[in-house]
Amino acid sequence: MYDVRKSHARGNAVFVDDYERKKAAYCLPYMRDANARDDAMKSEAHSLGMIITARRKELGYSQDVVSYSAKISRRHYADIEKGRKNASLVMFRRIAKALDMKLQHILNKLDVMEMRG
Repeated sequence: MYDVRKSHARGNAVFVDDYERKKAAYCLPYMRDANARDDAMKSEAHSLGMIITARRKELGYSQDVVSYSAKISRRHYADIEKGRKNASLVMFRRIAKALDMKLQHILNKLDVMEMRG
């Protein structure tokens, strides 16, 4: 038994059988969990960005200076500060070194921010 639906993008007919409907119903709770994890990761990325932004401003450095010292593009560094991009551990170590911080100090500040809620 097939169900004919219109595709919103091109107006083509799309056939969806009972198996696909059941599969979607089964996967939906897992997709919701994944969305919650994504929100938590974005929140952590934003918090980390706030920490490195505060330190950069405390030192009076520009984004150009920090990104050059950390050997990454200024655009990518700006995206990390805004929480739009995640950085690898290696990249965070380079950023921490450019900001005269230890990675452990950044992570401790992150823990304090999470405890405050």
